[in-house]
Amino acid sequence: MTSSTANDSKAKYQKEYFRLTIIYTDGEFSSRVFKNRASAEKYAAKQKKSPVVKRTKVEAFIKNRYEWRKVRADRLKKAGILK
Repeated sequence: MTSSTANDSKAKYQKEYFRLTIIYTDGEFSSRVFKNRASAEKYAAKQKKSPVVKRTKVEAFIKNRYEWRKVRADRLKKAGILK
């Protein structure tokens, strides 16, 4: 298996999502994840009408399905539980 074939097989499990970050006037923030940009933009426009919302930001990102397993294993190794 070549590296390009391995990358192609991994690519089908990687999905693109859109994260909407809402920043409020008091410095708090919240995030929400959408599957398509149109619904994220629509929700952002609705939130911008509120007087307590300072700004909104929509950004695309790729969510790796099994990344949490790697992170968890690294933490367990660091703690000395896993070898």
